[in-house]
Amino acid sequence: MSRERRLFLIGAAILGALAFSIVANSAPPSGPGGVSTFAILSTASSVIMGNAERVVSQPGNIGATRIKAGRSGSFSNNLIASVPSGKAIRLGRVTSVLGRCASGGGAINLRPGSACNGGEDSSGANPLLHTLSDAIEDAAGFAQALESYSATQTLEARIKVGRSRTATIALTPGFNVVDIPAISVGEAAALVLDGASTTSAVIRVAGDLTLGKAARLNLLGGIVPQNVVVFVNGSAVSLGNKSSLSGTLFASAAACELGADILLTGSLICRGRIKMGTGDVVRVTPVALNLLTAKLYVMDAPLTFAPNLREYSNPDPLGGDIPPLGVLGGPATALLNPAFLALDRVGSGNAYVSNPNSGSLPQSINVFAPPINGDRAPSPFIFGPNTDLTSPAGIALDGSSNIYVANTTSNRITVFPAGSNGDQFPIFTIQGADTGLSSPVGLALDSNEDIWVVNTAGSISLTEYLSGQCASGSTCDQPPTAVITNPALSGPLDLAFDHQGNIWVTNPIGNSNSSLLEFSPSGKLIATIAGAQTTLNFPIGIALDGAGELLVGNFAGASVLGFNPAACTSADPQPCDLKPDFILAGPTSQLLAPAGLALGP
Repeated sequence: MSRERRLFLIGAAILGALAFSIVANSAPPSGPGGVSTFAILSTASSVIMGNAERVVSQPGNIGATRIKAGRSGSFSNNLIASVPSGKAIRLGRVTSVLGRCASGGGAINLRPGSACNGGEDSSGANPLLHTLSDAIEDAAGFAQALESYSATQTLEARIKVGRSRTATIALTPGFNVVDIPAISVGEAAALVLDGASTTSAVIRVAGDLTLGKAARLNLLGGIVPQNVVVFVNGSAVSLGNKSSLSGTLFASAAACELGADILLTGSLICRGRIKMGTGDVVRVTPVALNLLTAKLYVMDAPLTFAPNLREYSNPDPLGGDIPPLGVLGGPATALLNPAFLALDRVGSGNAYVSNPNSGSLPQSINVFAPPINGDRAPSPFIFGPNTDLTSPAGIALDGSSNIYVANTTSNRITVFPAGSNGDQFPIFTIQGADTGLSSPVGLALDSNEDIWVVNTAGSISLTEYLSGQCASGSTCDQPPTAVITNPALSGPLDLAFDHQGNIWVTNPIGNSNSSLLEFSPSGKLIATIAGAQTTLNFPIGIALDGAGELLVGNFAGASVLGFNPAACTSADPQPCDLKPDFILAGPTSQLLAPAGLALGP
C-alpha cells in the first residue's frame, strides 16, 4: 500500500469528517494497514499495561517495540512487538488475548493460564509486522499533517481548570483547529469541547497535557469522539486515575502515563513509552457503531395504548438517567403493539417498525424518516392483503435495504424490496412444512446475509435459511440449513450476531430466571449470562455495538442494560452472574417497558 493511500485511511477512519487537505486527492485505500488499525500504538518505545487491564476494540491492534501486560487482563486485539531479540511480548497470569501475538523475532513469554487465542508467531515474518511498520511510518506523516493546519482559534494562555470546576471551549460547526499552550485539568474537574453534530476539531497542545484524578476532557453538543484529535507536542502526557478523554490522543511526548481505570474513547498513539495502571482502558473503534458514537433507538411500552419509539444520544459509557433526544408516538403513527425495529443504516436512515396491531388498524411495517420525534404518520406504510403480513415481529434490512420480516401466527418469513410502500407483494416468502418455522419471533441476518430466526413454539429452536435460494415471486418451502436446539432455549425471543459470528439470544424464561445465551453457528452453547447481579428482568430486544458491548431491552426492568461479554472468563457454559456496565433507566429517561433496540448513526 502506498504512503498516500495509508494517509487517506488515517483521515477517513480516525477523523471521520476532518478534511485532510494533503490527502484529499489520494486514491482510497486498497487494503488494511496504517494508524487507523491501532487501538494503542507506541511508535518508538514500549507499551506496559497493568493488572486486570481490558482493551476492547474491533478491529484494533496494540503495537510497540515491546509489550508487557500484567495478570488477569483481557484484550480483543492483536499484540505486535517489533523488537528482534529478547522478550518481545510478556503476558501475566490468566491474561487472555483474543487475537494473535506476533513479534519481530523476540520471545513471546506467556505465564500460566495466559493465552494468545489467535496464535503466536515470533518468526519475524508475520504480515502484522508490516502493519506495524506502516503505522509507524504513517504516524510521522499524520503528525506533519496535524502541524500544518492553520489555527482557527488560538488561546494565548494555558488552560488550567481547578479542582471540581468546569471550563468550556466553544467550537463552531465545521472544522476547528484550536492551539493551546498547555492543558491542566484538576481532580474531578472537566474541560468540555462544545459544538454541534457537524463539528470536528484538532486540539493542538504545545506543552504538556495533564488530567488529574477523575478529571474529564469531554464532548458536548453533537460531537462524536472520532471527530476529535487531541495532538500533544509537549514532553509529557499524564492521565490520572479514573480520568477520561473523548477523542483520539496523539502525542509526540517521550512518555504517556495513564493511571488506573482510565476511559479512553479513541486511539492512543504516543511516540514514547505508554504506561497504563491497573484497571480498564476501554477503546471504542472510531469507525464502528458504538454507544459513544451512535444513537440508541428503543421501542418502548409496546403493550400499552401509547407505544413510542425513543432516540437517545449517550455520551456516558455507563448510561444513566438521560433524557431522550426525541420521542415518536401518538395516534397518527398508527403504532399498536410494536416490539421490534430495524434501521436502514446504508440507505435512508429510516426506522422500520413491525406493527402487529389489532382491531381496525392494519398489520403493517411502519417506516419513519429521521428525526425521530412527534406524532406523525408513517411514510412509507407497508400494509394490505398482498403483503401477507400476519403478526409481524422480528425485522431486519440487508445491504441493499431489502426488508425481512418474521410473521409469527402464519409461520412465514416475508421479504420486501427496498423502498416498498402500500400493498406491496413480497419478493419471496419462506413458508411450508419443510421450513421448520414455528411461531417465529426474532429475526436477524448474519454477515453473509443469511436469515436466522427464533422459533418460539413446538421444538423451540434457532433456524437458518440461506439467502438467494428462493426464486423471485415464489413461496419457498425451504428446509433450514442449520437448526440449533438446546435445553437452555426455554423461552427465547430475539437474537443478534457478534463480530466472531456467534449468536446471542434473549431468553426471558421468567422474571427471576432471565438469561442471555451465546451459541456458535454450529449450535454449541458458549456462554450464559444470568443471575441476580445481571438485573435481567424479561429481556426482549438485543443488539451489539461496534466495541462488542451487548445491549438488551430489559422489558420488565424499565431499563436498557449493557454487558461486556469478555468479562465472563469461564470457558464452559456455566452461568456468568455479570453486573451490567451500562444502565439506561430512570424518570428522566422516560423508559417504561423497553423491547426492541437498534443502533444507528
